[in-house]
Amino acid sequence: MLKNRIRYWCQQLLGLEHYLFVFARIKIFRTRYLGHQPEFRFFLRMIPREGALLDIGANVGTMTVLFAQSFPQCRVYAFEPVPMHARTVQKLAERFGLPHVTVFETALGNTDGMVHMVTPIKGKSSMHGLSHVWEGPAGAQPPGSFEVPVTM
Repeated sequence: MLKNRIRYWCQQLLGLEHYLFVFARIKIFRTRYLGHQPEFRFFLRMIPREGALLDIGANVGTMTVLFAQSFPQCRVYAFEPVPMHARTVQKLAERFGLPHVTVFETALGNTDGMVHMVTPIKGKSSMHGLSHVWEGPAGAQPPGSFEVPVTM
């Protein structure tokens, strides 16, 4: 409950887009320098040092940046359909000087087209990490739903 209130206040104070940028930078710092997410660091040791890395469903780009920083000789392709999240990934790549990151503002699927997505609201705060495809009845999308492209 308190966590949702703090999230709401931060989103209101900073604006949602700037909040996402600050949130992602904190997550990157915690993972890279404070030892959070040891499973991810273990996973990094298994990735070849050259080639291409795909971050499918990049969200706000935390893993995209960590991939790009860990593998500067690799191309990193981030796929994120939520427009605000894709912009955050792009801003992070620019902020951290990662020219080998390419962001695609699209969902991936087995056919080209469009799909409805929704970012849930809990309390009054946006739950950006829980954005998902709307699977309810057509025409009954909740407020705040949006349509994104799907690429095969």
